[in-house]
Amino acid sequence: MGYSLNNFDDNGETKVITDFESRLSLRLVALDQFDTFLQQAAKIKGANSLPLDSFIQSLQSTEFYHTVADFGIENSNLGFILRHNSLKGQGDDEVSVVSLRILGLLLCASTKRMKADLLYNILVGDISHKPSEPSVVVSDGNSEAHASDIFIDPPITKEMLKATAIKMLDISFALMIEAHAAECQRWHDFGLVEHSNPYS
Repeated sequence: MGYSLNNFDDNGETKVITDFESRLSLRLVALDQFDTFLQQAAKIKGANSLPLDSFIQSLQSTEFYHTVADFGIENSNLGFILRHNSLKGQGDDEVSVVSLRILGLLLCASTKRMKADLLYNILVGDISHKPSEPSVVVSDGNSEAHASDIFIDPPITKEMLKATAIKMLDISFALMIEAHAAECQRWHDFGLVEHSNPYS
């Protein structure tokens, strides 16, 4: 289907985080496969916030589990990520399906169209909605519409876009920086690196 991995050239100050992200095994999972799993989990529970323990149990039954957790979840990057505040659901021990979908959008292998469809789906807040084909409106000279205006149903509001963008930034930066620091701490504990904090 032409799936591609997310690869970025980064020679700046964030290179260490970009390199860390490139090692995350979730990048090897197809976005549609991961998102279908999330939709099914949300449908079974009837909620967009899932108990973390039962979510992990469900994850263990997927075809891609051994791709993302060859050494188990408890002491892995995935385990830290799933327990991070940026993915937290409504309860203390719950995980947000919407935040997990954004995580998949950012990391999983996919096509450009697949990413666009999922982003739209997240923005309109309907887990089962498929976007309609955009309609181009040509102005008749008596309206405010312009020939370049494109309308989609349902529409995307500025509030939806802002909230999703903030969550994407939270996952891309706060989560990944802290997950990388936690990985360095584990390496230090195992005697693999000298310093436990790469940012000190």
